[in-house]
Amino acid sequence: MTKKKRENLGVALEIDGLEEKLSQCRRDLEAVTSRLYGAELSLEARKSLEKQKNSLINKASNYGVSSRWAPTTRPTVSSQRRS
Repeated sequence: MTKKKRENLGVALEIDGLEEKLSQCRRDLEAVTSRLYGAELSLEARKSLEKQKNSLINKASNYGVSSRWAPTTRPTVSSQRRS
């Protein structure tokens, strides 16, 4: 195998690895988002999931895909009006 082909193969393998990491990050982010908005959570649990979500968003942005997972603002338990 020539040097050029080895370099191309190395680049292709690196791209495949990054795509797999990004895919896993997206799956993890979807799972966290689902848990975050799909159930009644304590304030502590909600904060923990928000922190995890932000960490995953940052990780995804490191792979070059930040716009799709831009954080959204949702009311927290403490800011909701009590009836």
